[in-house]
Amino acid sequence: MSFTRRQLLFLNDTHLRRDLRSPEGLVTCLDAVEKLSPKPNFIVTSGDLIQNLRDEDLKRANELADPAYPQKEVENESTN
Repeated sequence: MSFTRRQLLFLNDTHLRRDLRSPEGLVTCLDAVEKLSPKPNFIVTSGDLIQNLRDEDLKRANELADPAYPQKEVENESTN
């Protein structure tokens, strides 16, 4: 019996929240993963994927967690 070796990358507790710039940090992390040799066969995430947004209404929580949401609008709202 033969086994094929596999590489696994495990990301834990990313706590994504747009106003904390964590999506940009995740992009930086994944850019570094692209440069690995050998590259992982699998990327697994677990734990808290987004920061605690319980105190926000649903629309605002989606905006803060969405990496595509314009950062300038979030920063302006955070300073008011």
